[in-house]
Amino acid sequence: MKKISLLLASMMLIFIVSSCDRIEDGAYSPKTRISKMYYENWEGEKILSCIWNWDKKQLKSIDNIDYIEYYTYNKDGRIESIVDPTNEESIRYEYDGKKLSKAYYYDCGEIEYEYDFIYDGKKISEIGYIISYDEIYKKDSKKNRLDPIAIMLPQYDINKVKKFAAKTNVSKGGTIRIPIKLEWDNDNVSKMSADITIEGINYGIIMEYKYDDKMNPFTNLLSYYLEESCSFVFSKNNITEIKYIEYFNFEGEHNEYDDTEFVAYTYDGKYPITRDDGWGLEYFEYE
Repeated sequence: MKKISLLLASMMLIFIVSSCDRIEDGAYSPKTRISKMYYENWEGEKILSCIWNWDKKQLKSIDNIDYIEYYTYNKDGRIESIVDPTNEESIRYEYDGKKLSKAYYYDCGEIEYEYDFIYDGKKISEIGYIISYDEIYKKDSKKNRLDPIAIMLPQYDINKVKKFAAKTNVSKGGTIRIPIKLEWDNDNVSKMSADITIEGINYGIIMEYKYDDKMNPFTNLLSYYLEESCSFVFSKNNITEIKYIEYFNFEGEHNEYDDTEFVAYTYDGKYPITRDDGWGLEYFEYE
């Protein structure tokens, strides 16, 4: 069972891969394109979960049955926004040359979260999760489908981070920035970590990854509503193992917990056609 995922991915985001020979950040145009995804229910039935709609090589929308995500692009063909009219949610991306610089999550037309990106050469080395005073102290925040933080965790875990952040001396109208560090092994993220100390309380989280040698169909897709924490789009290959390490230091006492999750796939050539993370079986169909 998941022991660490309760707090951990509140510090983690779903964004893009940066590699030496890849296309520019935000330019999602895979050679092999997903057309449909399914999940297996408790009765063993294969149920349609979403339909991907393409205009030639460009993803235009994802129909998730009860809501649709619409993708828009800038003049360079890079993802500029993702809009979910049903839930009144959207994400807007900004670029600095070939690099992703900012991301803004909107709920009912208002900015709730911001994200900034720091690069080491051509690869992202740090992501800043910026949360406002108003959001820290908001009550009963709903789970946001398009928010990269919410994608990773149930909403009550995000609320734990907000309560933790509320211990800071953030003034009304101010913000707090939580840094997430990335380490790379060639074209795959090998480690993500976050460490924050507030009023003498130190909390840290580390995620270490292992991969297969097959192609990840989500590589370079800026955002996608994935319920399983194994589903990242940072890397070139597919994650097969995630090791979680969570630690907490207070008044000289050190507490540490760890857990490991495994993900299994079946393939058709270079791409996965099923994925099983121990919590459910998913199926992929391609054009």
